Amino acid sequence: MYGLSTGTAVVVASRYDNLRVRLGLSPRHQLYSVKVKSLGVEAHLRAGTTDEHVFRQIFVENEYSILESLGTVTTIVDCGANVGFSSLYFLSRFPNARIVAIEPDPDNLVALRRNLQPYLDRVEIIEGAVWPAAETLTLRKTGQGEWATQVFSCASSKRESGSSVQGVTLDDISQRLGFATIDILKIDIEGSEKELFAGCSKQWLAGTKNIVIEIHGGECRDAVFQALTGFSFRLEYSGELTVLRDVSFGALSLHT
Repeated sequence: MYGLSTGTAVVVASRYDNLRVRLGLSPRHQLYSVKVKSLGVEAHLRAGTTDEHVFRQIFVENEYSILESLGTVTTIVDCGANVGFSSLYFLSRFPNARIVAIEPDPDNLVALRRNLQPYLDRVEIIEGAVWPAAETLTLRKTGQGEWATQVFSCASSKRESGSSVQGVTLDDISQRLGFATIDILKIDIEGSEKELFAGCSKQWLAGTKNIVIEIHGGECRDAVFQALTGFSFRLEYSGELTVLRDVSFGALSLHT
């Protein structure tokens, strides 16, 4: 049975023998590295954090492998990039792609920059939160781990305390990076998809070919699918991810 630990040794079952783990005695948050030999990437994890769960989802359970049948991929936007594991996966699978990795949490950004350091010729890192408007937001730690940081509009979060982070729009990102279209739009933003899709201009939706999103609850799902009215998608699932592929104009058509 596969498991990441912080002891002096790790036993990796044969079905995961594509991983080589180098560990010593590691206090919480100390970085250790894991080589994913099949992809040719090395990931750096903070011991005792949710990094280990994210690593398992992406590199062991292969949640994003559902996208591997895509043809040429040149533009990827990673919203809620966390510590960069999803970007690492995309960099290895799509060698011609440029990636924009967006993350609001300053602690996650330290690890993100470490993970993506070898690929900076193909990656643009943005400290910020994807939002329907370019405004200052409040960032709050939820206490549910490093993967669960949330952001709120300052105007609607008077009772929230936390640091500030800049909201960035997908239209502005596409224009700034010169993306005529987005081949893969990955979204895992801890509930902010409700605001993102409820207030979206639909300009970036019109130029997005594939969306892979983790949807957090019924209200978020309603906002996402309401915004998709007027577009045509093929709906698929992979683990906790909802995948909307091959966006085009026309009536909304969802096929399971």
